[in-house]
Amino acid sequence: MCLVSSAVVGEYADRLVRQSIDLGTSLDLEWIVMPTNDLWVRDYGPIGVLEGDQPVWLDWTYNAWGGKYPPFDLDHAIPKTLAVSLDVTVQSYETVLEGGAIEGNGDGLLLTTKAVLQSPARNPGVSQHRLDQILQEAFGVSHVCWFDAGLKGDDTDGHVDDFARFVRKDVVLMAHDTPGGPNEQVLRENKETLTRFGQDLRVQQGFDLNIIDLPMPRCEIEGTTVDGSSIVPASYANFVFGDNTVYLPLYDPKTDREAIAIFQDILPELEIVGIQCHDLVWGQGSIHCVTQNLIGLSE
Repeated sequence: MCLVSSAVVGEYADRLVRQSIDLGTSLDLEWIVMPTNDLWVRDYGPIGVLEGDQPVWLDWTYNAWGGKYPPFDLDHAIPKTLAVSLDVTVQSYETVLEGGAIEGNGDGLLLTTKAVLQSPARNPGVSQHRLDQILQEAFGVSHVCWFDAGLKGDDTDGHVDDFARFVRKDVVLMAHDTPGGPNEQVLRENKETLTRFGQDLRVQQGFDLNIIDLPMPRCEIEGTTVDGSSIVPASYANFVFGDNTVYLPLYDPKTDREAIAIFQDILPELEIVGIQCHDLVWGQGSIHCVTQNLIGLSE
């Protein structure tokens, strides 16, 4: 299912996609036409959870990363509008939260960053303790790991989906920069935070959390991004799961092969499909940011 802002865009995109695949490939696409302000549907789209065996889409308040890029009214309306059109139950929250700001393992653990959820431009005056309660209630988690910050050049203030992702319930892939790299310090501190989080889990629950390093690609851009940054948040952590597939963003031949090998080693049962994202990340996001996995839809 693909969300497009107009029927004309949908027709063009459909032709483009079908021309780019093998003629023998069976492709089942549905194009949903809804007006939007921006393309980063991971952040403003609905987040699916299960209440018992019933799917529910969570509709969080969206303000374009702390009001950075108005207008955002069309994006904010997408979860409810889409849920109504597809007959899915929706539950709304006043808390400001983007989909890229959280990462869960589906079994009680959730990762996020203080710089995002505790931003005064998002949730002013809301304590970390209260945010913990909200996250635990909404997602049914028992433990939340709070990183301080995210990658340089990430205009979201530091989304976790750019540096730390679960690939199994007990395995986290963690972006790791080279000495002298722009993200060396913040990623080292984040790994220390996750390591302490894992140690607490081992003591409290006997749960072993495994952390595996992902290389950081070098991705040079011409000029600057829309907010004036010369650094973009290029990261292999911004992958997305599909049906029996992992779609992995590619940026730099020097590190692409290493990243692919890591995913193949950890997830041998899945096909690893690399997608060139050098141009996409100029907009300060990648393939996880422009997609949203949905539950509760009929086959």
